[in-house]
Amino acid sequence: HLLSRRQRQMCIRDRKKTLLLSAAIMAASTVFAAPGITKAGLQPMRMSTPAVSRADESMIFSYVSGEVQMYGLGASAKQHVYTGTTIDPADVEALAGNSITNLTFIAPTNQNYQNQIKTATIFISEGLDKAPVYTQDVSLSSDGYIENLFELNTPYVIQSGKPLIIGWTFDMVNGMYILPADGDTSVPKERTVFAVTNASETAFPTSGWQEAGDQCGNFALYMTVTGDKLPQNRAKLLSLTPNASYQPNVDGAINLSVLNTGANPVSSIKVKVTPEGGSATELTATADTPIKNMESATVKVNGVKMPTVGLNKKMDVELVEVNGAAYNGATLSGTTNVFEGGWDANLIIEEITGTWCGWCPRGYAWLEYIRDTYPDRFLRVAAHNGDVMEVSSYNTVFTHAGIKGLPGAVINRKYDPQLGLSFTFPQLKDMAKYYLDLITSSNSYGNVDLKFTEVDGSFAKLAISADVEFALDIDEQNYISFVVTEDNVGPYKQTNYYAGQNIDMDGWESKGRSVSTIYNDVARAFERYPGIKNGLPKTVKKGEKYHVDYELETGKLASNSYNVIAILTNKQGEVINATLVKSPKYGVGINTIDTDVENVTVNAANGAINVNGASNVAVYTLDGRRVAMNGLTAGLYIVVADGQSYKVVVR
Repeated sequence: HLLSRRQRQMCIRDRKKTLLLSAAIMAASTVFAAPGITKAGLQPMRMSTPAVSRADESMIFSYVSGEVQMYGLGASAKQHVYTGTTIDPADVEALAGNSITNLTFIAPTNQNYQNQIKTATIFISEGLDKAPVYTQDVSLSSDGYIENLFELNTPYVIQSGKPLIIGWTFDMVNGMYILPADGDTSVPKERTVFAVTNASETAFPTSGWQEAGDQCGNFALYMTVTGDKLPQNRAKLLSLTPNASYQPNVDGAINLSVLNTGANPVSSIKVKVTPEGGSATELTATADTPIKNMESATVKVNGVKMPTVGLNKKMDVELVEVNGAAYNGATLSGTTNVFEGGWDANLIIEEITGTWCGWCPRGYAWLEYIRDTYPDRFLRVAAHNGDVMEVSSYNTVFTHAGIKGLPGAVINRKYDPQLGLSFTFPQLKDMAKYYLDLITSSNSYGNVDLKFTEVDGSFAKLAISADVEFALDIDEQNYISFVVTEDNVGPYKQTNYYAGQNIDMDGWESKGRSVSTIYNDVARAFERYPGIKNGLPKTVKKGEKYHVDYELETGKLASNSYNVIAILTNKQGEVINATLVKSPKYGVGINTIDTDVENVTVNAANGAINVNGASNVAVYTLDGRRVAMNGLTAGLYIVVADGQSYKVVVR
């Protein structure tokens, strides 16, 4: 999901205002012999593939295919920094005889997305123990954390059999993050190299280089390569997504994210699939549309069979052909669940948001679209942080999911949709369908039958009853937890950074900077992560029902427009299944209450609220705090009497 370059540049500049839960602080080390690598507390970005001027004889080459993050090296203003990447020998041979004509780097940045390093020198080296064979001075953008594309004054011809290291060097400025990388620490160490010298030392260092690929991943660099010997029929498997489950020995599918690393489009691939407990099978799949150079797409491979019943069964997938030509690609591994039968799988998105968060209308718009388009199978929880709707116990979910910023979300406590990136609303709609199809296309091995009643006729406390079943024997702990959500909450003022932006965000771009908003799917009570105590036994058997009773206090719940969600999770904390039941009084207001509470009267006088005709009464401030019924300061209060809500003014 990529925006145009202009849109992304605008969004990167506006991310100066992005609000994070936490931010890493640069190390202040002045030891330059072995400086420390620290990650910046900035939102990840995606590099835009540079356009090639002569598409028939040019291509882009890069090791970076996903998000880029910024890192600091602990260098100081009295030092000179060199950063770059080592090209693998096999890739050098594939590119040999062609010329590097352009290089795209990521500008350094401070925490305010500004670049104070004005000039740099590009270098191309055929060995870190010798002087560069090519250098070029360049001027950098004042915007930090953004692509800077440079045309080489003299194209460099890639030489067969010679090492190839490409990077740049500059004088350090304090407070700058200077090392952009993709965070894939599984790559070879030499994919990212750096050196730090005294500022007075002007000679290229031929020793003292550090390798850091295992600490920060691939150095972010795009090369434009031009020539008549460009490599053809090359691809890389970026990720493997099996179905959530398979029936034993029944054809299923896998989804592969395929990156085209060659010059010509990729139309088809062949992979060898080896399932745990079974024999390898070679399967061919065709891309929906040909995949262009340095673009990626999801390719669905059908005909995958898993023979052995059980959880977390492994499969290996190796790329063996591209466009019908033999190819020696890497092997990816994944796991899935194999069982007979099962139940329809629902999915649940849990979003962290806040009224103060200017980019959170992105998440609001997405959940409202999901609510309207997929109301039954795609469950939703909006967990607020730092505002009057906050339920602090929910923060644990996002901590375990690794979500560090707002807006953020996790789907089935397994998939991070990267809600912090600058998606457009149409892209969010596509993403919703992708996850819905991914999870609901196969059965779940667990099911929850959920019921509840209001204790003493009030929604202040719920008596929850759940019956849980499994489709196979499991000898590991599973969990069940419960969430209460409320609809039609507010209105509250929502901060809106989309105001006036040239980005489609379902109309938020046409609204003001502060928008009076009614909220749905608001988390009001949560018990608890990973599940309630003594909820389910460690060992469960196929076909048996496990009954769970639980009483849940509903906290800030203030109306009958509420839902109860049961979430069934596995040992790893991932969602097995979820189910939602609406309040039997959903939408019932004070004008349509049952006859047995028609005689309730509520009034206020002398700093006190008086309620007659109700047996269960609670008084709340507008920010959700429960208070006593007397000694009140002037203002508006919410009174919940026998499950019905009243707004009362104390004068």
